[in-house]
Amino acid sequence: LADELGMYWEFQKTTWKSAIPESGNKPREFGHAILSKYPITKSSTESWLYASYTTHYMGLLKARISVNANPLYVYVTNFGPTAAERLSQAQEADSLAGLGNHTWKVFAGTLADIPGSAPVNTMLTSFTDVFSGQTAYTVPANAPTSREDYILVKSPVAAGNTAVISSTASTHRPIVC
Repeated sequence: LADELGMYWEFQKTTWKSAIPESGNKPREFGHAILSKYPITKSSTESWLYASYTTHYMGLLKARISVNANPLYVYVTNFGPTAAERLSQAQEADSLAGLGNHTWKVFAGTLADIPGSAPVNTMLTSFTDVFSGQTAYTVPANAPTSREDYILVKSPVAAGNTAVISSTASTHRPIVC
């Protein structure tokens, strides 16, 4: 996809499954991806698997993107299915995102919990929700009634033109800013 769009990319494999005929007999990989129109500094890309998970690996991908020669650190994640996992993963993610003296940060992904929950509030100790004060329902995609997906920023990063995209290509509707 990145090649077709002329973009830079980074991928973190968190789950993999055996090849099957439907996959062209290639192993199937699932995880987190970052697409950027700006260069990604591969030498500063890092990924972690969370210590707490039950059904499959959950991780955090960090990439340094050079935006007009300024470093923007982007973190992408998907928290687990249980409340205990989500809280543990939020605490771990907040700690990892706090490493280094990086001014420009964006943290995005499926936190798998509603606004006001302990995992979301944990992340909001370091970041600001770009959809604060908005409904921004994302799940289920065919008729959203809940919000589980977030784009968080650290000042001085600011976001505008926030939107939830109407799509049923996934189980969650995409969000953009």
